[in-house]
Amino acid sequence: MGCRLRLLLAIALTTALPLAAGCSRAGGAPERASLEAQPQENQLGVEATLYESERLDAVPLDDLGRLDRLRQQGRFEEFIDQALNVAAEQPDRAILHTLRCEALLASGRNDAAESAAHRAAQLACDAEDTPLATAALKLWATARFRQGKSLDDPQVARWLATLPAEDEAVQMLLFWQQAIGSPTTFRIDDGAGGSYDVPLADSVAGSLPFELNAIQARANGVAQPLVFIDTGAAHTLITVEAADRAGVERGTSTTRLVGFAGLVAQPAVLETLELGNLVLHDVPVLVGDSPPLTAQGGQMSLGTELMHHVRFHIDYPGRRVTVEPAGWRDFRRGSTPFWKIPLWTFSQVCLARGQTGDGAMARVLVDTGDRAGTFVSYRWGRRHLPPLRAATSPVVFRFQKRNLALEELDLGTQTLFAWRVEDTIPNELDRLNLVDILVGHDLLWPYRLTIDLPGRVLELHSGTSPRDPAARAPHDNGENDGNQP
Repeated sequence: MGCRLRLLLAIALTTALPLAAGCSRAGGAPERASLEAQPQENQLGVEATLYESERLDAVPLDDLGRLDRLRQQGRFEEFIDQALNVAAEQPDRAILHTLRCEALLASGRNDAAESAAHRAAQLACDAEDTPLATAALKLWATARFRQGKSLDDPQVARWLATLPAEDEAVQMLLFWQQAIGSPTTFRIDDGAGGSYDVPLADSVAGSLPFELNAIQARANGVAQPLVFIDTGAAHTLITVEAADRAGVERGTSTTRLVGFAGLVAQPAVLETLELGNLVLHDVPVLVGDSPPLTAQGGQMSLGTELMHHVRFHIDYPGRRVTVEPAGWRDFRRGSTPFWKIPLWTFSQVCLARGQTGDGAMARVLVDTGDRAGTFVSYRWGRRHLPPLRAATSPVVFRFQKRNLALEELDLGTQTLFAWRVEDTIPNELDRLNLVDILVGHDLLWPYRLTIDLPGRVLELHSGTSPRDPAARAPHDNGENDGNQP
């Protein structure tokens, strides 16, 4: 949780456009780090796989370079349009179908993304291009899971059988394919509709669980008393101890997670996940002990793949969390949001787009697991902030406060002015080139937040104007500056 600047913990399942990493860490201020992290072999993302492919000479480098540049610049609509067009112009190029799938996922077209990934896998397997075939099948799995489908597909099973059995991603996909007996995943009980209150975790005022509105849940019917809602993580993570107590079935293969030496996770499936009275069945998760999560005594963090099926409402001032099936359409009867932040739901991370007063674009991660504040990429910051030095610590919970600020940043329908920046993203994560700006609790604390991933938007209610969190005492005991809702 927390802005662990793990940078999107994009683990396993998804392929990896450099856009997939996660950024939430479980620890808050100077006490957090990353819960999940991206697999070492995928750090450079889909493009890395593409450039390393032996068949790269069949694809014009200018096309790939242009697409990558658009994405890195936060020009998401242009990236999506051009990725779709280039793939249509060169229909026999597996690499371009992989990028087409990423573009479709980012724009919420999961059914079409599934087809694109399937075609990419077919072309890559026919060409005996193992890295690209594996990347395409990961994207295919992501598209399937977002639609609530299992991985039961005879053709995919045949392709997996031709890939190296020792490959971690292959083992993970095979486990999920075999372990999920139902044709569906993230299945919600029939008749479920409306909003359900979720009990908050027991916590002390001012603590990380208190400020982030951590909740209680049940996995396989077993209580999980401390669970974090984490938009900075792609996948739901459960600790080894919690998984053992709940009798969670998990695979024997492990995925190495970046950010912590020796940290690994195993694929698993929850038979049931209960959020208040909302019950989901056959929920793919990862099992592993993230130091930030275990340091808080937590058992689970809920990532964005779950949020494609469950809509979360987090009322920070009111200390309340409610959930509802993502397909339930009556939720918009409530108040008109004060602030809307559009999202692009890439395979491993949900990004917003920011724009500075001088027109520079930025890839922004709004991380509900981040208590520490706002961080910027050194790469981006050296061009758009006053002179600053690179981060010296490999982990975020050791950051040093600096006198940095974003003078003006358009973010969705509102603008941030003189917005304080705590530090730069740690070098180890910054080099993945996934996120330019990370914001968290410093932005969200005055609002009621709706996380609507099928609608590709964050909605903030009951606000007055975006404010630098420095205007608020760390723990103001209910008092405010007159502007707080």
